[in-house]
Order: sequence, then C-alpha cells, then structure tokens
Amino acid sequence: MIILQRTIIRTSLTLWYKIKQHCNNINPMKNILNIIFLALLFCFPSWLVSKGPLAEMGIKEPLAAYQLNNEWFVINKSGKILFSSKSILDVESYSEHLLGTYAFIGEGDIISAYLDNGGKVMVMTPSRKPYPFREGVAFILVETDGKEKEFLYGATDKYGEMIIPLQYLDMEPFSDGLAYVMNAKERGYVTTTGKFAFKLDSGYAGYGFSEGLSAVSNTAVEKFGYVNKSGEVVIDYLFDEAGAFSNGLARVFLQNEYGRGAFGYINKKGHLVIKNDYEDASPFKENRAFVAVLNLDEDGFLYALINSDGLLMSGYIFPDHKDFSEGVVAVQCADKLWRYIDKNGKYVDSIGYKYAGTYSSGAAFVITQDDALQFIDKSGKLLISIPKDAAIVFDCRTNERKVVKESN
Repeated sequence: MIILQRTIIRTSLTLWYKIKQHCNNINPMKNILNIIFLALLFCFPSWLVSKGPLAEMGIKEPLAAYQLNNEWFVINKSGKILFSSKSILDVESYSEHLLGTYAFIGEGDIISAYLDNGGKVMVMTPSRKPYPFREGVAFILVETDGKEKEFLYGATDKYGEMIIPLQYLDMEPFSDGLAYVMNAKERGYVTTTGKFAFKLDSGYAGYGFSEGLSAVSNTAVEKFGYVNKSGEVVIDYLFDEAGAFSNGLARVFLQNEYGRGAFGYINKKGHLVIKNDYEDASPFKENRAFVAVLNLDEDGFLYALINSDGLLMSGYIFPDHKDFSEGVVAVQCADKLWRYIDKNGKYVDSIGYKYAGTYSSGAAFVITQDDALQFIDKSGKLLISIPKDAAIVFDCRTNERKVVKESN
C-alpha cells in the first residue's frame, strides 16, 4: 500500500511540475497555489488508499465461507456477503485469490472449480480435489481405473492451461518453485514450467522444499536425507522419518540412546540439536514447537511447548494444539476446551472454547461454549458472528475447515 501511495505521489508531482511551468508565466499567485496543491497532494493518496476506491480492494477479500441450508456463503472481514451459491457442494481451499470448491457445473457434473472473490468460475478441472494454488500452479489428481486405486497427476495454471500433463503417478505440491514428480520412466523435481530442475534415480522419492532443502527417501537403505535445489545430498540418509525445515530446524525420527525410535530436531548441517526423546513433535512456528509423551490415561499424547533451544515452556498438559501465529496458539486443555497461550506458555485469557482456530490478521474463528460461531480478536472481543445453524465454516485465511454439524 505504501508503494502504491508513492506511485500516486510521483505521478501527481510530474503532472504538477508541467502545470507549474505553465502557471509560472501567467499566475502571480503561484506560491500560494504551490502550497495549497502540495497539501492536497500528500493528503489525497492517503484518502484514496484508506477511504477511497482503493480501500474497496481489501473489502473484496474473503474472510470465511460457511454452508447453511445447503447453500454456501462467502463473507468479507466486515461480515458482508460477497456472494452465495447453491451450486457449491464444498469448499476445500483458498489461495492466491481463488476459492477451491467442488461444484455442480452444467448438466449436474461435479468438478473442481476455482472461483474469484465475486463468485465467478475462473478455472475448472477434473481433479478429485481442488488443491490450493502455489506460485500460480495447482496440481490435479484424476482417477483412471474407476476403482479409486489408480491415479494420474498433472498441474494447471490460473488460466486452466495444463502446464504439466496428466502423466505422473505421484506428485507433491509446489514449494520454493519446485515440485517432486514420478512416473515409470523418470522422477525428480520440476519447475512451474514442467521442466526438470534435476532428476532422481530409481528407488528415491522426494517431498516438498522448504528453506532451500527437501527431504528425500532412499529405499535401498530405507532412510531419509536432504537435498538442496541442485539435487546435491547435503544431509545424509540417516533418519527413519524426516519433516520440512522451518525456523532453521526439522523434525526427524530415529533411534535414540535408549534403543527406541523417537522424534527430535536437526539443524541444516544435519546435527541433532534437540534430542530425540519425544513420541511426537510438531514443526517449529515462530520459534516454538510442541513435543509429546504418551498419555497414560487415554489413548493419545500429551504435548508440551518448547523453544528453539529445546527448553520446556510448559508441562505436558495439552491433548492437542494448533500452530503458532501472531504470537499466540490455540491449545486443547484437560477439560477438552480450547484456550490461547503465548510464547511463554501463559494463558492469554481464561475463556475456554469448544473449538479455537489460528489467528490471522488479528482474528480467529471460535465456537463458544454455548455453540455460538464467531470471529474474535486477541482480547476475545466479538468481531463477526456466523449463523448458528451453519453446518461447515471455512477460514479462507488459514484454510482451516470446521464441520460444525451434519448438513441437512
């Protein structure tokens, strides 16, 4: 927005300079005019962006979609309905200004359709799922045998053009500009144009790039390692399971000093910097992660919050959790209610929710103890209410989807 204001100012100044050259010759009050114009010049772009027509650009972005009485409604951050549709069966993703849906099109055919913020169908694909766009590309999965056992992958751009033909038996979403693909003849990582950046030998399988590295499995040794974007192995095949890097760390699973497999974290040199002592572990977000021990009272785990040095910031008291965003995270407590904690493991407030989503732009979706569906700010203040009879609520900013009740 600041760049936009500067562009407007530069354009206006150029125009004013030309007008000023003309007025200097005919207008003795040029100095007064200069002062008045410059005052207006610096006020006008701010008005245009904050209150004028350009402000409407942000209002047209969807906050959420919800299903009510077999109809889907898409709303903005003010709660205004941007559009509604009875042709939408379900909403699966929102990415790069496109809403990924299952929809009835034409004579009742069910397809994956991507809609713009006004509800107009922009892309239609035969994919079994409307996968989110990443870097202008979404991959497509099509069943080929009619038995839900054999599939082919490809990818489309935002114009509906197949940039990667339906020819791969496996494929990962694009990340860091690359995607892993595999068929009977070749495998490796392709760019968003469909061309190979580098290939892998038979017996290797790739995953998604993050922070310049991607996990790769080697079936010959049944271990995982990491490659860089040139295909060079930078961390050897040592791990039984390997996750994506975030905040400079990746969760890995391998045998520990006690002879059992457990999760820990490595750095980009492959060094184990947080010991593998945990039954489960989450990726780091905002330099915080959750690690787990077995819950002896119930079938599951109990999680604790740690920092990037592996120090405990809480006890093992949370049956479930989300990921950190904007300095807070939703955690499930022993009473099965959800609350928010900060990076020190302290509760932000004492309110408990039946469900709590991830914060984005200062707002999160929650279900209160009396079943109200709401978007709240970080103080717990109500921002927007969703109709209480809604069956599904989809947060377009976080891609979190909550089934509230079975639809009619």
